[in-house]
Amino acid sequence: MKAIPFFNAHNSPVGAFSTFTFGHLGARGGLGMELGGPANQSLFIGFESRDSQNVYRLAPFYEASEAGAQDFEVEEHAQGPRNPFQYQGIAEGEISRDLQPNVDRWTFDELAVTLYAPTPALPQPDEPGFAEAILPAVTLEIEFDNRGCDRERTWVFGFGQYLPQALLRPIEGDMWRGVAHGQNLALATDSPGTWSGTWFTLDEIVDPTRGTNLDGMLGNCAAVAGSVPAGEVGRARLVMAFHRADTVTTGIAARYAYARHYPDLESVIEAGFRQFNQRKALALDLSPKLVEGFSEDQAWMAAQAIRSYYGSTELLEAVEDGRLLWVVNEGEYRMMNTLDLQADMVFWELERNPWVVQNVLDQFADRYSYRDELQDGEGLRPGGISFAHDMGVMNQFSPPGRSSYERAGLTGCFSYMTAEQLVNWTCVAWMLSVTPGYEDWLQRRRPILLECLESLIRRDLDERTGTIQFDSSRCEGGEEITTYDSLDASLGAARGSTYLAGKTWAAYLGLEQMLTQCGEPEKAAVAREQADRAVQTLLSSRLPDGTLPAVLDGRVDSKIIPVIEGLGFPLYADPGGDWRTRPGVPEWLQAMKHHLDLVLRPGVCLFEDGGWKLSSTSNNSWLSKIYLCQWIAREIFGRTDAQADKAHREWLERSGYFAWSDQMVSGEAKGSKYYPRGVTCSLWRRQTGFVMPTPVGGIMNG
Repeated sequence: MKAIPFFNAHNSPVGAFSTFTFGHLGARGGLGMELGGPANQSLFIGFESRDSQNVYRLAPFYEASEAGAQDFEVEEHAQGPRNPFQYQGIAEGEISRDLQPNVDRWTFDELAVTLYAPTPALPQPDEPGFAEAILPAVTLEIEFDNRGCDRERTWVFGFGQYLPQALLRPIEGDMWRGVAHGQNLALATDSPGTWSGTWFTLDEIVDPTRGTNLDGMLGNCAAVAGSVPAGEVGRARLVMAFHRADTVTTGIAARYAYARHYPDLESVIEAGFRQFNQRKALALDLSPKLVEGFSEDQAWMAAQAIRSYYGSTELLEAVEDGRLLWVVNEGEYRMMNTLDLQADMVFWELERNPWVVQNVLDQFADRYSYRDELQDGEGLRPGGISFAHDMGVMNQFSPPGRSSYERAGLTGCFSYMTAEQLVNWTCVAWMLSVTPGYEDWLQRRRPILLECLESLIRRDLDERTGTIQFDSSRCEGGEEITTYDSLDASLGAARGSTYLAGKTWAAYLGLEQMLTQCGEPEKAAVAREQADRAVQTLLSSRLPDGTLPAVLDGRVDSKIIPVIEGLGFPLYADPGGDWRTRPGVPEWLQAMKHHLDLVLRPGVCLFEDGGWKLSSTSNNSWLSKIYLCQWIAREIFGRTDAQADKAHREWLERSGYFAWSDQMVSGEAKGSKYYPRGVTCSLWRRQTGFVMPTPVGGIMNG
């Protein structure tokens, strides 16, 4: 067998903020709830050796330990450690893996482990299948081939070094048996010839003759095991269950929505086995469909990204009134519903479950909107509506109109993203509005759409450029930033940003369309005029070398790829719309094509390995944004880049402890780890048929 890279991948239920992270060498994965990284548990996955009953061959995901036993066996341990049986590692060359979006199959010599974590479209709460879709469980199959041995042998799947306070206990139902960690986590099996147990060491669990000892509760090792007769292939079904029944948040008191349907761990396990075959079939069916038409590298990255997204999802039910709250946590940072992430994840969510997009937009409109004034250098001038960066952090909802992130008096990270989030909410609303069935929602939100238009215009100069030219008063003398908060001013500064100007143009396009639908033709005309002004401003900014600047005032000398990013919204919503042929747009599209031709070169916006460099002056390149820009570059400008895909996959494999990560500094994950934003890659499946219009008179020159 060919050796494989060992990297973690999420296996997660929908909306449970829980995961079984698995695949990195050492004690670097495991079962976790509400974490910003892997649980770092030993995983005991292996089988009894052909040669000896006292030797177990284990996959390389553990650290052997008898931690805790010495507290009870003081004299025995003073004489030296026990060695009841031996661990023998399964060589890396004997291991293979097939990672798909909903299926992760491992083969360890004679043992195969297949995990099923289906990600179905999430029905509306009152529709059939909703309870099944949010079951907080991951299912797996064990297959052990004992045909090459003349005696019965045992396989094992378990966990070690769980927590300082293990809280391990036996758990069982009518047809199954397992082990649980308190009331929150469990592993169970319902297959004949299997058992489960807990103790300090694995040997006390895998020995089937010690059945009366399997209910020990002192140790921190838990496992299920099974015996397979000589000459046979044994198979077993396992369920990993997650559960919290209590109130899990502050600020807004809420519990997990699944608790209404599954009141405890036992009910989750029962449902897991009852739905086992259905979930397996769904995972097998969905996996190839989610990456249809992708290259091998693209399919691998998409599998990781989809898994990482669902590991961050949380569906809550407010205690006060029972309303549902959809939350996507921001990876390792655990900020809740970060709006600039929502603007990128919207494309994935609209195709799967658009009602969660409405849910998040409503949460921002009703609780996390605010009104500001603007800094003009001499005082303050009227501002308008915008939206907080996020809704809180680590299951703590922030106060109304406030985020956990934004602070005053700053010019970099943690400053306000007022203009960015105003544009983001508007563009996400546009994407929802073109989804069938949301016409009533659009009418209901008409007052806020009118406020968004007024707020955007007030952030422009009096002579009107169609772009963002002022900072919010919330900055208190500081400067606004964009979602690219950890990059230099080429992408991180908001005022005059051509990246943000492109998204602002898209926001005006969306407002024109939405306000027309809402019966506001005069306001729609104003939005159209602003969109046209933005195009002319960007066209007039072209530099003598034919590239577009990163910032309109020329204060930075950088070349950036995301000047094209704003095109993603009209391309998704209306690829054949008249926006393509408006005055200046054909010329602007040609200018951006020319810009990409000039900057997608080594030493400018390409790394040495061919990976995309979002800014020529920063080595911090974000994969989620690269995926989005790659789709735009393919659909509008006809560019594909297999070498870049290969490089981006290698970046992720090198940084595989945190599964999918976003911020890659020179190809190494340095931030935004364990992250959900990579589902922008889902756009690669979308073929728009866009035809770039030919400008009259050729490309404009500055």
